[in-house]
Amino acid sequence: MASKSQKAVCSEGRIHQWHLQHRWLGPLIFISSALFFLGQIVVAWVFRGNVTTANGTTQHLQYNMVLNTISDLGNTACGNYHGGYVCSPRWVVMDVVFAVVGLCMIIGSALLFHEYCDRNRSRASWLPTEATLAAVGFVMMAVGGLGAITIACFPENTIGFMHEGGAALGIGVGNLGIFVLGASLGLPESMRRNMLIFSSFSITALILFAFNRPFGLGPGTMERLAAYPQVVWMIAFGLYVWRFNPRAEYERHQRAATQQFGGAESMDAPQLT
Repeated sequence: MASKSQKAVCSEGRIHQWHLQHRWLGPLIFISSALFFLGQIVVAWVFRGNVTTANGTTQHLQYNMVLNTISDLGNTACGNYHGGYVCSPRWVVMDVVFAVVGLCMIIGSALLFHEYCDRNRSRASWLPTEATLAAVGFVMMAVGGLGAITIACFPENTIGFMHEGGAALGIGVGNLGIFVLGASLGLPESMRRNMLIFSSFSITALILFAFNRPFGLGPGTMERLAAYPQVVWMIAFGLYVWRFNPRAEYERHQRAATQQFGGAESMDAPQLT
């Protein structure tokens, strides 16, 4: 059975009531993280890089998704950085985009948790309830959002350890949250499987990027392998909740189970998967 505190969060909390009145908002916020990709195009369009050739001449280069990291787009000063010349005239746009994505992670997670906050069953007797694990997963996503905001506040050419710590939170903890949600929520099996696979893949890519082991793929590619799947998941998950309304579907299953078991909630009642 659901605990009293769990029922209070689900039925009396202000965020829960707001979510019920504006059920489109949480999914829309997650989907809005697509600005992450649009922002990179806008900023990279005018990015300038230089390289000195063997004969001593300077060659001007466009932004290179293999060699340049995403953070290069938010670099606030033109100059040599990580062995190459970096100049991003629209760095303000990129850093604002980092912050917006972080807010999408925080606010969207706070709202979308309430799609699952009253699920008082677990996949095994020794596991916490689905609602508890949903809280853990969405809190991790929110912490990841704080990491993204930290990246925005401390571009790579400012306080390096703060920028790197923000990336660790934004990508690492955020993907751990996706893994927890994939392992615990009653979602379509294909979605659960993809969440587990791609979050593990992203964390592995993040570790390789952190230890400067791109294995010929380039630092830009390795960072994108770590960061992009998380944003793609946010968009896909937002579309899923918007289209299928899992809370309403779960409530229909619960009503059917209550009628089947004579008005009493049963731990053997069907569970949405």
